[in-house]
Amino acid sequence: MKSFDAPEAAAYDARIRRVVPGYDVLQQAVSHFALELGASRLLCSGAGTGAEAIEIAAKLPTAEIEATEPSEHMRALGKGRTSGLANVTWVDEPTGKFELVTSVLVGHFVSDQLLHSYFSELGERTRDGGTLLFAVMAAPTSEAEGAEWTHHLATKLNQPADYDGRLERAEETYRTLGENVILRPISAYEEAADKAGFEFQQIFFRRPMIHGLVYRKS
Repeated sequence: MKSFDAPEAAAYDARIRRVVPGYDVLQQAVSHFALELGASRLLCSGAGTGAEAIEIAAKLPTAEIEATEPSEHMRALGKGRTSGLANVTWVDEPTGKFELVTSVLVGHFVSDQLLHSYFSELGERTRDGGTLLFAVMAAPTSEAEGAEWTHHLATKLNQPADYDGRLERAEETYRTLGENVILRPISAYEEAADKAGFEFQQIFFRRPMIHGLVYRKS
């Protein structure tokens, strides 16, 4: 699992909006799904700087939300951002089982060796009949999808000082993505979820190289 240093953590909220097409829409979709489900006990796995916990807490102010984050600097930022939310608790180890477990933009930081055990842990934390919301950056399904993601990034490099050569820089970022995240096929996650006892339900979000999937614990 990637560990963010202090500068990376501080820059994360700005960077994620450049790298993930529709990032704010994704977070809204997660919180709306939580509201529709009416979950009273939720786990945000790999909660980062607290974005999804904040969105969910706003929709479900009486729900009990536990948040975990292995990166010390990301966790510190998340705890600070959610300090005024009485229903959000940051924990080292989750307690009990949950109606809803979220793993938003975490899986692509999990090594191949740990991917199946990560999903097994998510399965252990999800009660029978409970729901997993999983969003991840995955390898493009075609050259066109990779080009679409590159175009998205280029449009986000829109400060005057960045304008010249922004497409070239976006293409270079695309070529070096594998140095920062693990761009595996989405089928690898589907297989890991299946082995962990989850049943696929639906797609709740889709943008270039970003997949949002809903699973039910069988």
